[in-house]
Order: sequence, then C-alpha cells, then structure tokens
Amino acid sequence: MTTECYKEITRTRRKMKKNFAIWLTIVLVVTLSIVACAPAAQEVSSKTLKWGVCLPLTGVNAGYGVPTLAAIQVEVAKINSEGGVKIGGVNYQIEVIAEDNGFTSDGAKTAGEKLVFRDKVKFIWGGTESNDTLGLQLVTVPNKVMTFNTAWADTVLRDPATKQAIPYSFKVLQAPHETLRGVWGSIQKAYPEIHRVALFTPNTLSGHYGQELSAKLAPYLGYEVVYNDYFEFGTPDFTSYLSKILATNPDIIHGSATGLADWGSIIKQSREMGYQGYFMYELALGGDLLFSVATKEAAEGFIGLDFPWHGPNTVPELKDFRDKYVAAAGFWFPELCNLPIAAECLVQAIQTAGSIDDTDKITQILETSTFNVMGQSVQFAGKEYYGANRVLAVPLTVAVIKGGELVPIGAISVAEQVSPWPPGLD
Repeated sequence: MTTECYKEITRTRRKMKKNFAIWLTIVLVVTLSIVACAPAAQEVSSKTLKWGVCLPLTGVNAGYGVPTLAAIQVEVAKINSEGGVKIGGVNYQIEVIAEDNGFTSDGAKTAGEKLVFRDKVKFIWGGTESNDTLGLQLVTVPNKVMTFNTAWADTVLRDPATKQAIPYSFKVLQAPHETLRGVWGSIQKAYPEIHRVALFTPNTLSGHYGQELSAKLAPYLGYEVVYNDYFEFGTPDFTSYLSKILATNPDIIHGSATGLADWGSIIKQSREMGYQGYFMYELALGGDLLFSVATKEAAEGFIGLDFPWHGPNTVPELKDFRDKYVAAAGFWFPELCNLPIAAECLVQAIQTAGSIDDTDKITQILETSTFNVMGQSVQFAGKEYYGANRVLAVPLTVAVIKGGELVPIGAISVAEQVSPWPPGLD
C-alpha cells in the first residue's frame, strides 16, 4: 500500500468517526427528549371498567328495555371516546355487559347473580319496574353493588317498614312522588275545563303506587275520579276496558307506569271508539315510538313531560345525545334523556372517589354533590322522603302533543319535585 493510499484511508476513517459522533449525538438528544416526555405519556394506561345492564330485553316490557340498553350503549361510546373514566394515571374504558331479566323478579335475580358473581360488576343499570328492580336488589344490596333503576314505587328506594333508604340503590327517573303534583298543577292552569278523571294503569307494584297517589291527589285538587281500575301488562285488546271507561264520560284518561305499547294501544283504540278528550302520563313518553303505535293524530292531546333536547330551550349536549341515539337506533325515546345525565354523574363520582370498587364512598358522593353535566346543574335528591338523596332531580317541562310536537304548558323545578306533600296524601 502506498503512503498516499494509507493517508487517504486514514482521512476517510477520521471523517466517518466524526460523522458517526455527530449522528450518535443527534440520536442521543432525540432519545433523551423522548425519554423526558415519556413519563407523562406512560403514566396513562388503559383498563376495563364493567357496567352491568339488567333489563327486559324480551317479553312484555322489551319495548322499554331495548331502547334503554341502546341509550346506555350510545352514552358509554361517548364516555369512552373522551378517554373513559380517569383515575390517577389510568383511563378505564367502560365495557357494557347486558343480561335479559325477562321482566320478572326471578329473572332479574338470576341476571343479577350472573353480573355480580361471574362478571364482577360493581354498577348495574336496571331494573325498569318495581318487580324486576326488587328482584335485582336481592343480589346487589348484600354485595354492595350500585344499581340505577327507572322503577316507579317508593319501595325500590326505601324500606316500607323502617322508611330507611335501601343501600346502593338510585333512581334515574323522577317517579310520581316527584312529578304528579307538577303535571296536575300545569293541567289545572292550561285546561280548566278538565274535571272528570279516569285512572287506568297496569296491575303491577309500580302501577298501584302511582295510581294510588293520583287517587288521593286528584280529589284534593278538585277533580272527580270517575273510573279507577287496573289491567294486565301486555293486554292485546282494551275494548272491554275502554267501553267502561268511556261510559263514565271522562275529560282525561290518566295512566301511571304504563308501558309504551299498552299506552299507544289505549290511545289508538279509545280514539277509534270516539273519545275526544285528553290523556295524561307523568313521564316523557311522547315521540317516534308512541306515534308508531298511536299515530300523531290519535296522540293529539297527550300530556306528559319533556326535556330540553329541542325547541327554544335546547341544551346542546342533550340534543347531541339525541342525534347520536337516533343515528344508532333509528328512533327517539324522550324519556331516555335522564340516563346520560345519570351516567355522567356516576363517572364524576367514581373519579372523585378515586376508586372503581369503593361503592360506599361513591354512594356518599352521589348523595351529597351537585354535578355539572350535559349543560345542566343536577343532583340526587329526596332525602326527606326516601331516607337519602337517591332520585335524580332535573328541571322538567310539562308538555302536550300538538301536531306531532311536544308544546310546553308548564314547568316543574327541582325544589317543587322534592317538596313535602300535603299531610295524608303521600
């Protein structure tokens, strides 16, 4: 090898070593930068938080249970897309596990056992009525599992003997005790020509509870109760009942805890038999599903509750939920507006507790906190009546169906919903 060749190789090696040092320095700087940022990114890991669902997905009340499950799924998808439930450095993605309770107490108990013992859930959405809710509570209460029901009767929240609150149990919807006075008060102001009331409700625990309250409240307010009877859930033909009802010449037919299919049939068949009066139900039941059974024309004059998901007082967050629900399910069920509100209250309570297992602490937070969710300030209330703040209270609108739309005729504040009833009526 010549001297010049050796010198050239040496110069090339020196140049390569210099370039490698520069390259290595760049790599080290970039790596150190990544490492420096990594703790913040690595602190956040993802785990699963199971939410159980115990609803009638088949049987006579599936028309309520199936839409409710769809609402839970839509809301959970939203929560998960926003990062899930955040506790410390962990983001919990919610997994929905649904069980069909068949709308029976035994079915709810069996479904609850699967969710609690097999799936290890700590939070269950259900039941829908008093019978399936009470069956579910046989499993959830002794195992400190929280439930969020839509039942009517007060026995799902307080022990009838002791008047003490049933542990870990919350009501997502306001029941007759919270809503009846406000609905009847709005009717008195908007329709003073209404005097004669027919009470007609399913023969269930919830049905009896709501109707018995109305049977006391209506005369107290000056109404005459001209009919008071019950029917079996899922009755296919109401002609014989309606013949008796219409013979009393009522101005308004009031149902409590009535299923969607039943209520739609009652409206449709009574119109076909010549009834021209009003209907009343102390729940948000107007909408696409009701019209699919009763038609818009038949449902004219139906008085119920409404939430601000449309019209001049729209809450954008509720409208967004409605739009997503319609896109997923193909229809709308106004009553479901309370469910995403309750779900987001639960998420906030879990995050405040810093635990997905401490249901005692989460219960205490739900009972004592005010939550800002979906553009509204809401809280669980009812301590004076239920023994603890266990019913979700949100401002409500009383509305009547006119031309296929819910038109406001009154409002019920949270304070009105939880104020004491006149002595001897509740």
